[in-house]
Amino acid sequence: MSAPNDASNDHHSELPAPETLAARLSPRDAELLDALVACDFDPAKVETVAGPLTADDRTRVERLLAQFTLLDAYPEPEVSESDAATLVAATLARVRRADEERERTFSIESHPAYAGTPAWRRFRWSDLVAVACVAIVGVSVIVPVVSWSRGRSLELSCSNNLRTLASGVSTYSGDFGSLPMRASVLPDLSNWLTYRHSDNLKALTDHSYCTTGCLCCPGDHDPNGSYAYQVMAATKHPIWNAGPRIPLIGDRNPLIDLARSGESIAEVALNSESHNGRGQSLLFTDGSVDFLYAPYVAPSGMAKGPGDNIWLPYGNGASALSDRPSGNVDAFLLH
Repeated sequence: MSAPNDASNDHHSELPAPETLAARLSPRDAELLDALVACDFDPAKVETVAGPLTADDRTRVERLLAQFTLLDAYPEPEVSESDAATLVAATLARVRRADEERERTFSIESHPAYAGTPAWRRFRWSDLVAVACVAIVGVSVIVPVVSWSRGRSLELSCSNNLRTLASGVSTYSGDFGSLPMRASVLPDLSNWLTYRHSDNLKALTDHSYCTTGCLCCPGDHDPNGSYAYQVMAATKHPIWNAGPRIPLIGDRNPLIDLARSGESIAEVALNSESHNGRGQSLLFTDGSVDFLYAPYVAPSGMAKGPGDNIWLPYGNGASALSDRPSGNVDAFLLH
């Protein structure tokens, strides 16, 4: 029984080392080996793949086949059914472990710092700080954009209201020859705080020149709020689409609101609260609509200077609210 084993050992001992085979494999040998593989190791069909063979090529093919015949002499191991089942189970287990390793690669739990750490403590302070920084940056960008978008939408809605009023005022002026006024309203010019001049705008709704919803800015926080309307002087009134261009209708007068609530007025350059202090929408006597970021309009012919405060009659101080108007046309919007 020892003789076959010795012969087998002697037979295997004749195999060259792998690096020796790699060194002997020339480019032509590699081409012929590819041809042998393509024709299922049939030497008679090698020419159909590699083309006509020389005598040297045929010798190379024979040597390559001789190397592969050594595989036939390699003893096949005997595997029992139980061993085969074990091998299959081990292979499947290895595949399953590989999948689990790949899943853990994308999981925070795979970090060595979290080994044996409860799930609720797996986040580090650096992770929380990073998330907080991202949230702060996002909020700092999104909030101003959303605020600007809402303010712009409100500004457009208010401008549309004023354009509707411009159409109503134009038709009213053509029909009655004057700006809207209610005959039953008797102004008390000695006290602006008790005089609601915006009641004159209701002449437009009374005669169906516009709807009630157009008489108030969508941003007015007062459910009974109304646009402010130009106060007419005793001897000279503004004229629609003629004469000097002055504001006719605009947002709520913030100075009158402060005075009516009993608060002191420390600053007269205030913007209307209807647009959260951003500015005020105004309809002018020429039918145009503008949004002003400061409550000043330049008098006719004045190119520079602060101009006229649209919230005060004939002046730029809180004391002007107690003054009586003169015969000149002044920009003074009162609601």
